[in-house]
Amino acid sequence: MVVVALFMVYGAFDLAIQRFVIMPSFNSLAREEATKNMQRAQQALEREIHHLGLASNDWAYWDDAREFVSGRNGEFIGSNLTFAAFTELHVNLMLFYDVEGRLVWGRAYDLATETSLLAPERLDTEFRTMQKVMVHKTLTSAT
Repeated sequence: MVVVALFMVYGAFDLAIQRFVIMPSFNSLAREEATKNMQRAQQALEREIHHLGLASNDWAYWDDAREFVSGRNGEFIGSNLTFAAFTELHVNLMLFYDVEGRLVWGRAYDLATETSLLAPERLDTEFRTMQKVMVHKTLTSAT
């Protein structure tokens, strides 16, 4: 009986230490790590948004790109919108729209397999659907 009582006291003591000492500090540590990882992911996304913004601004201010979108530079696709442009920019998707919001040109590539993914019309539909859901905070604060 004494041995059983000792095991029960030891079990209760062990359970109390786990529940009131170990688990709270483990939960706190897990919460801190999750917060750090979320902050890292958010910072990585913000960096990507920043770099994509710089690249898209470069293309938007480029006279040849503006002429292409307005229909005055048909050679632009063959000389600038090659698979190499996608790999250099590290992007899978490029869409060009005119000032009325009509799709002028679009392409998506799987950079690993070097294959085209969707037809431009499908890309436009998918993009417009996603655009309704994903609005960047700088765009909403400016309006």
